Amino acid sequence: MRGAYGAAKAGLISVVQTMAVEWAPHNISVNAIAPGHIVTPRLFDTPRRAEGYAASLLPVRRRGTTDDIGKAALFLLSDLASYVNGTTLDVDGGLLVANLFPQGLPAHNG
Repeated sequence: MRGAYGAAKAGLISVVQTMAVEWAPHNISVNAIAPGHIVTPRLFDTPRRAEGYAASLLPVRRRGTTDDIGKAALFLLSDLASYVNGTTLDVDGGLLVANLFPQGLPAHNG
């Protein structure tokens, strides 16, 4: 199942990049948001222990919210991102870059 997910994600990123080049002459930017572990309403609640463990894997030590995704979208829609085109913005609390530290995350002091 991971192979299909990875292929689909790579395909979407490629479509964003292709469309960004094709639409740029018309002053249209094309970008994507790749959300990480986001807390959303579910049929069954996740046990607190599992939530705590999931948050401990993230450098920011918390799960993301739908507001975090919305703020990323607002940024991409704003004039602040007028020169951003063809990118996928990872909104994941640093999860992807955390894998760069094989010894584990540094201690959190806050």
